[in-house]
Amino acid sequence: MSNAKEIPNYRSIAIHLINTCRNFVDAYNLIGLIGFYLALHKQGKLNETLYYDVHRTFLDLGLPRPIFLHDICRNELSSQNARYIVSEILNINPNEYSLAHIYEEVISILSNAIGRSNSEFTQPNELTELVSKLQGDTTGKRIYNPCAGIGSYQLANPKANFISQEINSETWAIGCIRLFLNGIDPSAYYNENSLEIWKGDTGLFDAIISTPPFGISLHRRDLYPFYSKFRHNGIEGFMIEKALNSLKENGTALFVISLNFLFNNIELEFRKYMAHNGFIHSVILLPSKLFSFTSIPVAIIKITKQRNDRILMTDGSSFYSKGKDRNIMDTNKLLSAIENKLPKFVKEISLDELSENEFNLNSSLYINSPIDAIEVPEGYRLCKLKELVSYHNGGRCKKEEAIFIKGQDLSNEKFDFIKTFQDLPSEKISKSHSKLDKDLLLILRIGNLKPTLFKYNEEVDVCCNPNILSFEVNQELVYPQYLANELSKEYVVKQVSARSTGIMPSISKKDFLEIEILMPALEKQGLEVQKAMFENEKYNFSLAKAKELGLESLLEKQRIDFIEEIRIKKHSLRQYIGDITSGVSGLIKYVDRNNLGNMIYSEVLNMTLSEHLKT
Repeated sequence: MSNAKEIPNYRSIAIHLINTCRNFVDAYNLIGLIGFYLALHKQGKLNETLYYDVHRTFLDLGLPRPIFLHDICRNELSSQNARYIVSEILNINPNEYSLAHIYEEVISILSNAIGRSNSEFTQPNELTELVSKLQGDTTGKRIYNPCAGIGSYQLANPKANFISQEINSETWAIGCIRLFLNGIDPSAYYNENSLEIWKGDTGLFDAIISTPPFGISLHRRDLYPFYSKFRHNGIEGFMIEKALNSLKENGTALFVISLNFLFNNIELEFRKYMAHNGFIHSVILLPSKLFSFTSIPVAIIKITKQRNDRILMTDGSSFYSKGKDRNIMDTNKLLSAIENKLPKFVKEISLDELSENEFNLNSSLYINSPIDAIEVPEGYRLCKLKELVSYHNGGRCKKEEAIFIKGQDLSNEKFDFIKTFQDLPSEKISKSHSKLDKDLLLILRIGNLKPTLFKYNEEVDVCCNPNILSFEVNQELVYPQYLANELSKEYVVKQVSARSTGIMPSISKKDFLEIEILMPALEKQGLEVQKAMFENEKYNFSLAKAKELGLESLLEKQRIDFIEEIRIKKHSLRQYIGDITSGVSGLIKYVDRNNLGNMIYSEVLNMTLSEHLKT
């Protein structure tokens, strides 16, 4: 018989505790409740709670204030139910089982199972591991961790001297318990607002590490009356600027940020400043859907006080495997690609190259361009769109009503590129919209390009949504219908996808003009269009022939089955669409009632908040 000690099944113990406690409290209170009693158990004080009222129960971790059960559990828990939970936890012998390991399993299980309600303050272990390894050896280093959540970075770097902050008192309390259970003193983990009490204002650090909350807007001065040299769109830029002034001469800062910071125009001057001063060491684009509570794409930016003349760009978006409700990043493979500078994923760029791309820090813009894969047939050449078209910014519409075209109005049909839009009704429009005042190529910035050839009629006023870009076509070089047809092809779609950025991927005017098109001689372009149209006519002929051969009933049955399938799906979605529509309608009323409609929603799109909501 083997004398080897059996490895405890911590996951089974965690599941048992969760199942025990979920009978008495809501799911989003389980992490706090279980951690509270495990910490009391570690202190040897759990027995005491059997003999006094649950409302008097508190945890003393040597912090400025004790942690009461109601600080981390919003449900009312009866003394009888509390005693039952305590008796179950007392069955766990802390000399045989690690209470810290049990709690980590509890957090892991519940963060994945509950979703948004309780996982906003957690982040994937593999992301914490990646940031920590990029930071390197932290032994004895003084590290600042603003927006610390439940202390993941401090837990991953136990030999460092951390100063951490978390604004949410419940999250802070759970973080303190987590650190305590793992044998880390939580006394330098503060329940504070990092923006108001920035620890770097009173001392310098060897490193600053943070995952700031995503989507926190700071564009209004009254929302952040804190000193800042630059204008910032969100919390990420503001915190990175503060970090630059809080690092020692050889210090580094690592931030997990939303992609918006990497390319939005409001942060442009700050990105220029960092680049010209050599502060940007590297940018790593991470896989999508890493978090269970949001699908916002993220990246890691590394800042150093020591000058960097080149920036290491990494596209790590493909280093993952699919999990149940999120993607699991392969940290080791990504780190290996970075360390070995695999050219498929990693590229060093100069300040000149960054400047040529308007200081866009999105790694995918510089790495593994699909243009290299375009096969050029004999008699063709690759030609950038900026050689064939020029951006058209028409005059402002002076009338109160005009035909206003949106993305849904652009062409969806192959070979049906030409449109006048005269079948659309006129409506009241903002005078800030540009007028389409000549024959133009129209493309949609978001999603599919939907190339459309607009035919101008001077008797009809037509304006377009800011998400639609308009271009004049140089017809001495390219046949408009040939160009529109090429823009619908797969090799162009791949280029658009690679150059699109943002939560709702969209392409900028500059990036659109960099797309390459296969170009034959002008006379051959007309033949290409005729050939493509003939192939389309062949399809229509085949359809007519099927009807002639008596297959019309079969085709009709397929059509009806398809419509019925769509009807069922539409019915299933109706409730959710209704809720969304109702919410948007209520928001529009609130905006109009409080005269907020003229606020600038997007400087890039020249769009007010009211126009955005009604788009």
